[in-house]
Amino acid sequence: MHEFLTYLITNIVKNPQDVRVEEVVEGNGYIYNIHVNPDDMGLVIGKEGRIIKSVRALAKSKAIKDGVMISVELVEPEGSTHVRGGPRNEENEAIEAEAETEEAVVEEVAPEAQEEQEETETPDAE
Repeated sequence: MHEFLTYLITNIVKNPQDVRVEEVVEGNGYIYNIHVNPDDMGLVIGKEGRIIKSVRALAKSKAIKDGVMISVELVEPEGSTHVRGGPRNEENEAIEAEAETEEAVVEEVAPEAQEEQEETETPDAE
């Protein structure tokens, strides 16, 4: 499995020399921690997480065939500028505050929009 994951990830990234897959035995299963160059994180995650989900699905399919339980984790590099869960600084806090404000506005507007939609969908009784 280690070689399989290494092969998959090295063919996705731009810096294959920085790919490292750690195998950790835990109970009756394995955890595979994938480390990549910080510049390659987006490539490995993919749009809406599609690439890493596909890698996990392939790995789990192989694990079922091999009769083992696994978990595949993508390890975020130290010093990453990822906003959620990343290092705390003023810029990240400002971005998160703006996102929370936008979410609050959507929540306030959503019930009104739903009521308007219901009114337009109700057929007139004649």
